Amino acid sequence: MFVNLAGEGSPVVVFEAGMGEDHATWQDVQPEIARLAQTLSYDRAGLGQSDAGSPPRTVTHLAWELNALLHTIHLPGPYILVGHSLGGNIITLFAHLFPGETAGLVFVDAGFDEQRLKRAVSTEEWAARERALEKYVPAFSPGQQMEKDSLDESSIQMSRARPLPDVPAVVLSGTLINPEFPASAVEREVKLQTHRELAAALPQAQHILVPGARHYLQNETPPVVIEAVKNILLKTRS
Repeated sequence: MFVNLAGEGSPVVVFEAGMGEDHATWQDVQPEIARLAQTLSYDRAGLGQSDAGSPPRTVTHLAWELNALLHTIHLPGPYILVGHSLGGNIITLFAHLFPGETAGLVFVDAGFDEQRLKRAVSTEEWAARERALEKYVPAFSPGQQMEKDSLDESSIQMSRARPLPDVPAVVLSGTLINPEFPASAVEREVKLQTHRELAAALPQAQHILVPGARHYLQNETPPVVIEAVKNILLKTRS
């Protein structure tokens, strides 16, 4: 598995990318945090520069793989975990499975249950959304497709990942919509409700609505993400 290490100091900050994405998604955030602490971003198996993985690629499986990776390269915990989209679900499972190795959490527009959205829109809206996704999303590699095929099971695992540890946490939510994308406004409401529920499950969580971004907060509004990680670093060190 390809890893990108930078910086010095503890706790180690671990960046987890969204579905089908590699470590490069953190290029606007990791260098700034590396000024303050040791950081790690990486490519999950089957993505980027890493070797292929084996199915199923559920969030539980991916959380176990992350834990194994951190121990294999001898990075000491507990860790601050920063996850975008599906990565937010992966760090949720990590925190649930390994609470003693979790120092803090930052959720960057964490993922939500697609089936929940499907139930909230009409059949016609859902079909239009599926057609739009086929148009906007490039063809998946085998590794990306395996993660996509596991999304429904991952959502079930995410909903059952309780309790979560009592550690400093920030839940960041993008609030912009794309009026040209079908059911975008409904998607935002489903996502925000999911984020509110996630924040409620974390005793020390702060839920922040980000007005200047839709989903890729780490690229659309990187200072917001950087500030959130810095705040968690300060809290864990104090």
